[in-house]
Amino acid sequence: MIKLTKLTLIVFQGEGYSIINGEKLEWEKGDVFFSPAWLEHEHCNTSDHENAVLYTIQDVPTVSGMGTWFLEEPVGTKTQHVVDEEVTNKDDILPKNKSAFLILIETR
Repeated sequence: MIKLTKLTLIVFQGEGYSIINGEKLEWEKGDVFFSPAWLEHEHCNTSDHENAVLYTIQDVPTVSGMGTWFLEEPVGTKTQHVVDEEVTNKDDILPKNKSAFLILIETR
């Protein structure tokens, strides 16, 4: 599970479920749903034959521009997002105008 900014998800392909703040939400192709900021969430593909593709729209550029963007790594995982204290220009480490991402969840 991961925590980060609020996001809207559009299911382009597949079926599965997401767990948002402990609540299970089932989805399939064509569904649209929202995850509020700073709630734990994860996404699972329930198909044995088709990958799931979710398109996410996030507010990362907005909160990055305000200097308030951060995320929390899942407990027990290796740290993947490290900010070096030597960074003098925050634009060197923040996403470049990326407010939408594709998530591919492979079959089981």
